Amino acid sequence: MLPNFLNNSISNYHLCAIDPKPNTVRTPQILGMFTLFAELISFHLDVVEQLADAHITLQGERKTSQLRKQFITILGHDLRNPVNAISNSADLLSKMPLDTNVHRIAGIIKNSSKRMAGLIENTLDFPVRLPGRTREICR
Repeated sequence: MLPNFLNNSISNYHLCAIDPKPNTVRTPQILGMFTLFAELISFHLDVVEQLADAHITLQGERKTSQLRKQFITILGHDLRNPVNAISNSADLLSKMPLDTNVHRIAGIIKNSSKRMAGLIENTLDFPVRLPGRTREICR
């Protein structure tokens, strides 16, 4: 019986071999070789388990990332329509024959709506500019 060093815990496994010419195996060299072989197998099994866990975690992160990207896109598009309506209303106000104070307020509304539209565009571009992405942003 040889120790298995999987996950930093020791459990015992039987390591069997068939030899047509049986020899003495209870020598320090043979036992040392089998111990190293058991450690190698344990290490391999541990790495395979870690890789499977990492794959599951990666799939979850990809799904979360995709949902976040969809949310940002929907939010950006839903915000764009009211901001455009505000901007167009400010344009209409500035073209009407009204007093100077109304034109000044229409200018403030127009500038604010432009800043909000810029923030929305940056929000929509954010998932495209995440690290590891190579997609160009064209305007």
